[in-house]
Parts: sequence; C-alpha cells; structure tokens
Amino acid sequence: MKLLLCFVCLASVARGQAPVPLPLDPVTHRIHYQAVVPVAGVSQPDLLTRACGWATGAASPTTPPVITHEQDTDVLAMSGTLPFIYTYSLAGTANGLPRTRTNRLVLHYTVRLHLREGHYLYQVTDFAFAWPAAATPEPAESEFFEMRALNEEAARSLTAERTRFQQATATLLTQLQDAMSNPNGQSAVR
Repeated sequence: MKLLLCFVCLASVARGQAPVPLPLDPVTHRIHYQAVVPVAGVSQPDLLTRACGWATGAASPTTPPVITHEQDTDVLAMSGTLPFIYTYSLAGTANGLPRTRTNRLVLHYTVRLHLREGHYLYQVTDFAFAWPAAATPEPAESEFFEMRALNEEAARSLTAERTRFQQATATLLTQLQDAMSNPNGQSAVR
C-alpha cells in the first residue's frame, strides 16, 4: 500500500508541474504586466505618434484610444480584444484518434502607456474572458485562481488555458515593444 501511495504522489507531481506564476499587482490582486522601456534618442512626441500607430490597430473599434497629459508625460489608454482559442485533450479516443476540445473566447485587456522623452512605461491590466454568448466578460483571475479542477480533464483545460494566456500576453507585449521601437509605430511581429 505504501508503494502504491508513493507512486501516486510521484506521478501527480510529475504530471501536474507547477505553472509559471502570473504577475499580480500587490494592491488589486489582478494580473498586471508593467515595465519601463528605454528608447534612446526618441522624443516624447515621436513616442506618442508610435503609440497612436500601434493603438489604432490594437484598440477595440467601439472604444478608441484616449490621450491625456500629465506633468511632463503623455498618457495613452486603450482597451483591446484578442481572439483567444485553446485546445486540450479529452479522455479516450474516437475512431482510434485522440479526442480534443477547442474553446473559443475573446480576451479583453487594458493598456496604459506613459510616454516621456527617451522611454515609456507600459501597464497591461484588466484581463477578462468572454464566451461568445456571454453578456459580460469574467475577470481572468477568476479562471486562474478561483476555479478548481474537479477531474483530470478540467485540469488539462485549465493548464491549456493558462499556457495560451501566457502565449497571448507575450505576443501582445512583443508587438507593443516592437511597434514602439519602429518610427511608423507598426509591429512586424505577428
């Protein structure tokens, strides 16, 4: 019996590797990506032009970017959405092939860019998922931190969703930084 218990514990540790932690704001406890990015020799007006070029393609059509001015800083705020599709495996097979399920959602997010001479600060927050038929998006934190997998299939679903989220946010941040480093504000990263 002890050998069986030991095997079960080892198997569950190997199969359920700890996910990479998501960056949480210590005050809001929401997922929060933030960094200061130097852009040597680029003026504040040029950074604003680049930010507007990027935001034009990334912002939700119903909520255009908003530009405000704080002390010595231009601030661009925008809301965006991304298609969010992830696939995970189901138990068993169908016609000898592995069974999978694909979920199609929309990922909502907010970006704030604080632009100053030679550098900018980005803050990407307010991540939420919306199912196609849902009226309002649900905060991503409720998916990642409040949901508990009741079986192996649910655990695979949560793992696939978290992995896809990390890929989507990495791509979003790469596109933003690439656009901010290009004079026309367009990202070459797809």
